[in-house]
Amino acid sequence: MKTNNIIKILTDFEQKIIEIDFDKLPISDYNKKYIANIKSAHCYYINIYAYVQSVMRSITLLNKDIIMVDYGGGCGFFSILAKMLGVHKVIYIDRNPDSVKTVKEVSKVFGIGPDVIICGDSPDLVAWCQENQVKPHAVVGLDVIEHIYNLRHFFADISSHVSPQKATFLRRLNLLLIVGGMLLLFLQPDLSFLVENGFHIHQMNGL
Repeated sequence: MKTNNIIKILTDFEQKIIEIDFDKLPISDYNKKYIANIKSAHCYYINIYAYVQSVMRSITLLNKDIIMVDYGGGCGFFSILAKMLGVHKVIYIDRNPDSVKTVKEVSKVFGIGPDVIICGDSPDLVAWCQENQVKPHAVVGLDVIEHIYNLRHFFADISSHVSPQKATFLRRLNLLLIVGGMLLLFLQPDLSFLVENGFHIHQMNGL
């Protein structure tokens, strides 16, 4: 996709976030508050979304059939932007039923949304992928690291769906990004469990 097209899509996406009255949607007060926080700092969040999309697209070499997982997708803004930018298949997953309801409602007002919506956690994602014979190229998690309570179990669950396995760490942001076998974390935890699950570790500068 050409740079001018990407900029136009990002601008349209930002304008919709600003203009849509999300308080009128039949969603939980928690999600209304979460969306209001994003709206108040929309430039910050859109910069993050755009950066992650650029990293994902560069690593996957512009694969036209990219399958991406939005893990812990919350209100679904990142899933929606991914579809607007032409990601072939977006799988949204969140363990919170209220967030799952929110992404459905938000997708309606945007007129676009994730292809698959799952209410659950990493075992549910793995089960769905196995049942549907799907192997995602990218797993993205924004503002979700602190809600993955056992990273060892998480990576054990998904390791069979990432090949080859490489781990790359980026600092400063709370982000999990696994792209084409490359894992990017905007934090630096104990790395031993990653090695145990077959990930090769590299370093990379973040935002």
